[in-house]
Amino acid sequence: MNNVFEKMRRNRIGTVIGSILLVAVLFFGCAYREISRDRDAIICALDNEFGPDTYILAPENYFFPFNIQYVVTLHAYPEVPFTIWSGYSGGRTASPFLPWLIGEEEHIYYDYRRPIGELAVADYCATYQIPNPVVHGLRGGDVEEHHLNAWNNGIFEFQVNAFSVAEVEPYYREAAGFARFLEAKYPVLVNGRGSTIDVTVIGLHLKGYSPNADGRWPWHTDFTVYESRNGIGVIESWETVRAELLMKVAGE
Repeated sequence: MNNVFEKMRRNRIGTVIGSILLVAVLFFGCAYREISRDRDAIICALDNEFGPDTYILAPENYFFPFNIQYVVTLHAYPEVPFTIWSGYSGGRTASPFLPWLIGEEEHIYYDYRRPIGELAVADYCATYQIPNPVVHGLRGGDVEEHHLNAWNNGIFEFQVNAFSVAEVEPYYREAAGFARFLEAKYPVLVNGRGSTIDVTVIGLHLKGYSPNADGRWPWHTDFTVYESRNGIGVIESWETVRAELLMKVAGE
């Protein structure tokens, strides 16, 4: 009788261990499939953006068990690698089952334009020996803002002080020159997703606004000098920019 109970006990233990092993195999098999699927999607996105054999893709961070963040190094710009990953709304990573239950779709997240843009700004300033001092920031916080900044999503911004529309024109010319520099030396920022060059002007007396108690006009306005999409770049004319500014500025 004891042998029968012992045999039953061993069978139960064997069943439990076998079930655990089966669950582990299924779990890690699913994880491997998801990682492989995400990697294929990432490679497809990079090939469409830059072309095959133009980059190196290497794993950087592992988000157990279903996700890996990769680092991409473009052969043309090895100084500025960037990260890429597959995730859900807000760029977060999660097990594929949870977002699926609430109807979320997976996306590929990466932005090469910020690091390459910062490289372009440094190159531009060094090439033409242009100082790029830190200026008063509009956004606050700890972000250091310069006369010429490269932000996310291909946005470049000149921050300037001017007290009349006539004083703005040299800055417009500078921004237009920077646009031609990008087109000549950094076509990756012109093609595909493209870039935008804006100028933010502090100090103009804008209609509908009053100075502070100390007499300063801290308000700002901005205008776009350049936009590019899919390899086509357009520089806005000074006449158009000037007309737009005159509509906003009081007393001119």
